[in-house]
Amino acid sequence: MKYFTFSVLFLLMSVFALGQDIVCDGNRYLNEITSTVNVETVKFGEAYTWSGDLTELYMDIYTPDGDTETNRPAIVFAFGGSFVAGSRTDQSVVDFCERYTRRGYVTAAIDYRLYDWAQGLPDSLKMMDEVVKAVADFKGATKFLRHSAESGDNPYGINPDKIFGGGISAGAVAALHAGYIQPSSTTLPVYIADIMGNNGGIEGDTDLPGADSYAGTSSELGAIISYAGALHRADFIEAGGPPVVSCHGDADGTVPYGWGFASVAGFPLATLQGSSMIHDRASSLGIAEDLYTVSGGGHLEWIYDEPHFSTYDNMFKDFLYNEATCDAFTVSNNDLDDVTGSVSLYPNPSSTGVNILVDEIFSAYDLILTDNAGRTIQTIQGITDKNYRLERNDLPVGIYHVRMEFPNDNFAIVNKRVVFQ
Repeated sequence: MKYFTFSVLFLLMSVFALGQDIVCDGNRYLNEITSTVNVETVKFGEAYTWSGDLTELYMDIYTPDGDTETNRPAIVFAFGGSFVAGSRTDQSVVDFCERYTRRGYVTAAIDYRLYDWAQGLPDSLKMMDEVVKAVADFKGATKFLRHSAESGDNPYGINPDKIFGGGISAGAVAALHAGYIQPSSTTLPVYIADIMGNNGGIEGDTDLPGADSYAGTSSELGAIISYAGALHRADFIEAGGPPVVSCHGDADGTVPYGWGFASVAGFPLATLQGSSMIHDRASSLGIAEDLYTVSGGGHLEWIYDEPHFSTYDNMFKDFLYNEATCDAFTVSNNDLDDVTGSVSLYPNPSSTGVNILVDEIFSAYDLILTDNAGRTIQTIQGITDKNYRLERNDLPVGIYHVRMEFPNDNFAIVNKRVVFQ
């Protein structure tokens, strides 16, 4: 009887697990699965404004028209405007949401509180307070969607473990801080912690009243998409943080590409560390990252220009597919040693092949080369070389992935991205 009970329980658990799998067929999330989208406007929270008034916050939820999938990744997306202007209906936001929804994602264009000019010209502390309010609203939107998926009815067909965040300019600043400042954070300076304490703490004070409250729901993001975004300090990124993909002009005078001052209405205010420093930090911690730099580009005037648009849009969708949506080979086991930092690939990009350099030989390892849809192209077993050459041979131009496995030792799988051009 015990064996029968265990067998039935195991079968039910297996069926449930299969039902939770994200569909990764090399088409959905990479290509359009529909030409039209549905949009529903929903209230996701309430929060107090600068003047002390309770304001309602809304999001426009985009779903793929005619799609019957009920286990989809979602992207919370925020508008730009230096935290003093902008709207969830801005064309750049609508374009992003429609584009990714046609590929099969659920997307949500959100409100967040803006600076109130009745408070006078903003200074650095007022602007930090404003960013903290926007981050609280971003986290509230994330928690609303996750709660809707976990509460039983899941009205938008979302996988609660696959909620990503992104934004444009100020919206990207909010998304990056929402993703990398979590209850486990250890690098927050006291003055930021104090401002957050006055705005509901790290998780913020944005919620719905009464029975609709989502208090206690996680605001964690599975990946971050940044259009010309920045962090106050890049060391807010800590080991185990979410993957990040960005595009940024290296001559941006509004949100710095490296270290600099953020400008609001022409006034330099709080210091920020932009995409170049964010990606250096993420890379140093073994966090999956990719950055498209617009050489000589200013603040987003290039966003629709070709070939920039096609290049970064393809990079973004491929990154989300491989590093967040369909990251089937990601290992997060505390019992396994992570040796990612000891493995490097060069040259990358390459037109002929790449050298895989291992600082020291831990044990014999296997290499698995896959294409961008996750299909295995080549498997090489039992490698003991510290410097192994992986040839391109006749592979077409594109993005590929190298997976390094250690079958005889307790090392986590190492994943590296390769570009053949």
